[in-house]
Amino acid sequence: MTYIEKMTKTLLIGGNGFLGSKIVEAASNIIFTYRNGTTKDKRAIQLDLEDEIRTKEIIQEVSPEIIIFCAKFENIEKFRKLIDMVKKIRFLFISSDAVFDGEKGNYSEDDKKNPLTTYGKGKDQFEEIIKEYLTNYVIIRPGWILGKGCKRSSEIIKKLNDNAPMKRFNDFYRSFIEVEDLAKII
Repeated sequence: MTYIEKMTKTLLIGGNGFLGSKIVEAASNIIFTYRNGTTKDKRAIQLDLEDEIRTKEIIQEVSPEIIIFCAKFENIEKFRKLIDMVKKIRFLFISSDAVFDGEKGNYSEDDKKNPLTTYGKGKDQFEEIIKEYLTNYVIIRPGWILGKGCKRSSEIIKKLNDNAPMKRFNDFYRSFIEVEDLAKII
């Protein structure tokens, strides 16, 4: 039994994404949300985070001790309202090492953030909201998440197998983590 399975009442927001689906696989008693599509999984709850009323209802209904947030979401104001709803709940936010500029690599949580991409800037804004309004939180900043089912992973593996050159970035450092390893860690 993993650490996450020992926990009662964990709500995963974003359970049908690349990382979220692996967390769902790793934790049999987790309740999770999904935005689109269908599922027969009894632990699943459909949720559009743009719908504040439904979001609040789900949080009250589930009454989680922990929320893991790994949804693809970009609405800063709606996120701020979500954070206001969860002030008494332990909040685990999946951010990204894209909050750093990649100049040196091997970052620590105390290093100065300097996001260069829109994605990194968005994650940085979410982190700052969490730090401002919550006291019981964890921010995880994984590097590139790779693994089976990821288009980027397939492209990299094919190029490596073909001994073909890969054009990526040459002016910053990134770390990689396999999606199933990250899901187990969380």
